[in-house]
Amino acid sequence: MFEQQIYDRDQQTVRRLLLRHKRRLQREYSTKSREARRIRKSSRPNSNTEKAHVVDYDNSDKRFTRKISAVMPEETFEHWICQKKLNKHVERHIVQASVDRATVKKSRHNDLESTELERALRSDSESSEDENDLIDENEEHGEDDPDFKGSGGITKMHLDLIKNDIKEGKLFTNDVATRVILQKQGLEILPRQTRALRHRDRKVEQLSTNSSTLTRQLTTVLDLLHINILRKKWELAYKCFLAVVHFQKFDLRSVWYLGLEVLTRLGEQRFLEAHPDASEHELRTYGALNDVPMTITKDEQFLRWLESTYRPKRGYSSKAIYREFAYRAGTKDTPSMYVTTLIWTMVMKQRFDEALEKLDELLMTKPYLDDGTYHFLKSLSYQVQASGLVREAEIDKFRVQDLLDKAERSYVDAKTHGVEYPEKLFAVELKMIRASIEEDNNDEQDSSDEDEQKFMDASEYMDIDQYSDNDASNDYTAKAELSDQERSGPNDAQDPGFGYSDADFFKIRSLISK
Repeated sequence: MFEQQIYDRDQQTVRRLLLRHKRRLQREYSTKSREARRIRKSSRPNSNTEKAHVVDYDNSDKRFTRKISAVMPEETFEHWICQKKLNKHVERHIVQASVDRATVKKSRHNDLESTELERALRSDSESSEDENDLIDENEEHGEDDPDFKGSGGITKMHLDLIKNDIKEGKLFTNDVATRVILQKQGLEILPRQTRALRHRDRKVEQLSTNSSTLTRQLTTVLDLLHINILRKKWELAYKCFLAVVHFQKFDLRSVWYLGLEVLTRLGEQRFLEAHPDASEHELRTYGALNDVPMTITKDEQFLRWLESTYRPKRGYSSKAIYREFAYRAGTKDTPSMYVTTLIWTMVMKQRFDEALEKLDELLMTKPYLDDGTYHFLKSLSYQVQASGLVREAEIDKFRVQDLLDKAERSYVDAKTHGVEYPEKLFAVELKMIRASIEEDNNDEQDSSDEDEQKFMDASEYMDIDQYSDNDASNDYTAKAELSDQERSGPNDAQDPGFGYSDADFFKIRSLISK
């Protein structure tokens, strides 16, 4: 009994101790919670005072995201897709909250020193005034003042810091946050240039100081080429294009259209110098003239060289970053544009036989077989060639009819492969060509009927029927060999008209001559 009482007393004491310990823990927890709320409330910026620089590093990602969200989307779109992890180095761009943090994390001291420029820029952007105050300040202070702030709210001292950090390599311009901060201040970061010259157009045109001398020379020559083309100085542009062609490891297909423009305009210029009175049609079709020198056909020779040198060898893949563009290099499914330009140049210069021969060669293989553009060019060549033959003095009707039939079949093939063209316009043109052929046939029929009528009239005057015989010929020469006694009376020696009057004789002679 006594032992049971001692046991109950011990159990009661244990329960009291546990309850006291629990209450003490609750008081400590509530005290810490109140202290944490007081600290968070004091860290928030007051509307009447300046913004506080104390940052909660536990929520650094959220605060940095909230800070960046003030930037417009169009200002940061290119930066968001340049880096896989946006907040990878977010701690390097957060303002230092207190000295205790630097003492606790001594291992990150060097990284925090490298972000001194970002902290200065952030403090300036937060304490900068509005645009009107900056305009008044610019009028009061000059640019020589070290504390002078430009339109971006950055002082001259910070500009010097930027230059020093760039030289020493402390400023990482490839980081997303750094680029956003600098561009928000109105600064510009020079992009990097790829070393592959053949893919230079995939990057920006501005060159960095680390680029090779060959790249800078190539860019300079290309700039001169564009300038001379805009100024229409075709001789200088031709020399610049020759210099570009001789650069090694350069993809000429990236500027082939510039070379074609230079060669075409240079040929037209030389043609006008040789033929000042030439018309616009002769200027566009100068290749069809026989008295023009071969130097003006360099544009066609250049296109032929491109077509024979750069042939499509493989398919196109969107995953291959450093592969040529489909319409530039050509693939097994996409023909290149310079081949289409070559066929069009032949048609414009009225070299239809060469154009049709080239089209027959191309349409035997892919990708030209499945492209309706080449079927349309083939039908257009047939139609233009037939239109030219109709205007000639002697019309080959069977050949023109054959060309029109081939043109209609090619138009059907082009429409089958998805080519859109003005069908009514071409149909009217074909009908006009056929109508001109039928009109020429009617004229020939009328002329033949008229000749037959004239022959019958002449036979009536000469009384050919009375001299005809079953075995005799109806030829005029055979009748002329008849004896004089059969033709006329006894006084035929004194009658030059063989028994006819002078008027009848000259009338018969004119009819026979016609």
